[in-house]
Amino acid sequence: MFYDLAKLRAFADNPCLITADGAELTYTALADAAAEFGKSLPQERRLIAVETASDPEAITAYAGALAAGHAVMPLPAADPVTTARLEERFRPAASFRRMGGTWQLLAHAHEPAEINPELTLLLQTSGSTGHGRGVRLSGTAMDTNASAIAQYLEIQPTDRAALILPLHYSYGLSVLHSHLAAGASLWLAPGSVLDPGFATALEASGATSLAGVPHHFRLLDSAGLSHALPENIKTLTVAGGAMEPEQVRAWSARTQARAGRFFVMYGQTEATARISYLPPEQALDNPGAAGRAIPGGRLLLRSASGAEITTPEGEGELIYQGPNVMMGYAESHADLARGAELSELATGDLARRDANGLYHITGRLSRMSKIAGLRIGHDAIERALAAQGHEAAV
Repeated sequence: MFYDLAKLRAFADNPCLITADGAELTYTALADAAAEFGKSLPQERRLIAVETASDPEAITAYAGALAAGHAVMPLPAADPVTTARLEERFRPAASFRRMGGTWQLLAHAHEPAEINPELTLLLQTSGSTGHGRGVRLSGTAMDTNASAIAQYLEIQPTDRAALILPLHYSYGLSVLHSHLAAGASLWLAPGSVLDPGFATALEASGATSLAGVPHHFRLLDSAGLSHALPENIKTLTVAGGAMEPEQVRAWSARTQARAGRFFVMYGQTEATARISYLPPEQALDNPGAAGRAIPGGRLLLRSASGAEITTPEGEGELIYQGPNVMMGYAESHADLARGAELSELATGDLARRDANGLYHITGRLSRMSKIAGLRIGHDAIERALAAQGHEAAV
């Protein structure tokens, strides 16, 4: 496990976390601080909530709780309303939160939740109404997904990620996990990419990679940074939503021109984070593709009747199989004692597989209308209109 303190200590004095003011925490220092934090937690294995700010103290607590054998529920930073709701729903034994400008470990008066021996991480889906679903993940899911990401991104100990994504979000957390697994470092970026000093701070950070959602790349464009990223930035990754094909081509071409790599990735919280990636060398010719399965995983298409679709260009629901599939959902603390309930993940996305074996997301199962027996995908209509220059929402 990447949060095994012995594995962290194996990277010794390699830089691990770099703060906004340039302070550096080594792997040895992180491991020592995590071990110390673990001593303050309950002896019995419990769910521990951690406000996962991009801050060394929060990351130390997160790693320390995992290393001590507890399950962790990440909490969004500086969001007391959501925090209170999650604590009430899932009943952690303790919460590590920033209150009044200082970090505090708070014990709860409620009866703590009973948790399954395999449960290691409880993440939240975004939820269309602000009330997401809990996603129960095992240590194996976390470890294998981190290793798979580190493998296909070829993360080395000399790499440094600019962490601009929130850590309670599965994509942001996967950046942390994969870099800790590889002994690489992370720059804990302050503020927004639109802040006046962001470009200068990014240059000074020594970051070699930047991970963002499509909106981040639109912001970089608007800030004039699309052609002015520091030379050290050699790897860009995008996930968390579909990027327009023309934008994939543009960013891929810019990155290739500077001898870098632009990765389009697809995933879901229900698969810990990543499900597929598009190899950078295939992005210019396949800008709309979600790519191929991550190492150790398998993708397939399934019809509404449950049959696997193997015909060329056939469309069906995208199914993912791999060790990073969630144990199942959790609506409340009562669900945390349940074991693994899934052997594969039905993504809810419609997709097709091209002649080169690349998968293309074509829409959502729930985003369609059946008119006179003909299935009309709303996403396909939007893309067709966009290709004609019309911005539309169906």
